[in-house]
Amino acid sequence: MSDNSTNPETMREIVLAWQKTRQANDSLLEYLKREHPGIYLEIGNALSSNGGRGSPFETAITYKIIARMCGGNCSAGPEGITIYSSDDEADIIPVAFSSDLWIVDDTPDFWLKYGFTRNDEPTTDNVRWVRYEKAFSHDRSQVRLVLLVEYQLSISDNPNVPTNENYEYSFEGVYLKIVDRRMEREGNLPYDEDTERPRIIDKYQMDIETADKVFELAEMLSKKPEY
Repeated sequence: MSDNSTNPETMREIVLAWQKTRQANDSLLEYLKREHPGIYLEIGNALSSNGGRGSPFETAITYKIIARMCGGNCSAGPEGITIYSSDDEADIIPVAFSSDLWIVDDTPDFWLKYGFTRNDEPTTDNVRWVRYEKAFSHDRSQVRLVLLVEYQLSISDNPNVPTNENYEYSFEGVYLKIVDRRMEREGNLPYDEDTERPRIIDKYQMDIETADKVFELAEMLSKKPEY
């Protein structure tokens, strides 16, 4: 397969070949650099034209370029590179390269299907935070824990690109917010959640940079203590 031929069909075949043969620590970029240096160089040139460093590196824009080279409605995000069949859009082939949260698709709204809610900073500024939140609490505790995945959204107004490319998300961090619910109760009965007067105690940044770890922590927090 010639490196000079990078039409969408060829690029999809290359990505799928990497998926079948890759080693545990062999990223798609490493595979392209080793097996298809011409395409690797082409990605670097695309990065330069987008204001990047010129040499491919593991970041969101790199994988967006790769997805675009695959043609059609291909996309790249923490869940992987998704390749849509050229014959049938319903035939989706997920190519999981990483659950790295630094690699952001056009929107991180995939969190919504995992029970998170989206909270946008109430501002008209072109740069704002966007948080995906999931709360954990029960009626026998005054504490609510809120798991936050935070992004920065930068909005531009470039008429020469598709609308979605004017919205650039960058991962900021994973946080755990502690809330004192300050509920009332009578005797040994569970707390009355209707009397809640929440007060934020603090917010702590977690050493988490992958979606897998977020899901693992969410599962731990969802377990209610036994009394």
